[in-house]
Amino acid sequence: MDLKSRCLDSLKDIVFKRFNQNLQAYHPRPLQKRNYAPAIVDPRVTYENLKEKERIHHLTRETFGDGPLPKLEHASYRLETTFKGEPGIAEKIEPLRCVIKFSSPNLLESIRSLAPSGVAEAPISNLLTCIPHKARNMFKISDKKPVQPTSSQATN
Repeated sequence: MDLKSRCLDSLKDIVFKRFNQNLQAYHPRPLQKRNYAPAIVDPRVTYENLKEKERIHHLTRETFGDGPLPKLEHASYRLETTFKGEPGIAEKIEPLRCVIKFSSPNLLESIRSLAPSGVAEAPISNLLTCIPHKARNMFKISDKKPVQPTSSQATN
């Protein structure tokens, strides 16, 4: 298992799946009908894009659930990709490698708040929502290697 955190209770909850199990990839399914209620209720205030905010709230609840999430402080993604251009140039250039690190006092709660706050589009990417489901917070993302035909396949 490749999971690190300072909060041992959260690690234990993730390993033994004792948290809100909704945290997986986005798969549309009907939920209980709940209306989105804005935080400020004032008859003089006009709420713009209320339907879009209801959709985002629904998707966020569907993806993350309503309950508390395990506490993790960081996640890192190691990206390795090749140049996508002319075949002659692509073989001469080294792959692009970088590391993306996310950190927060409670990373999963922060990810849950991305779409409702307008920072990210809903639904949130599976790369971020799969952290507790896969019990990892370190991932490697790389290009799929094309399948090389064997000599017997090439002659057929």
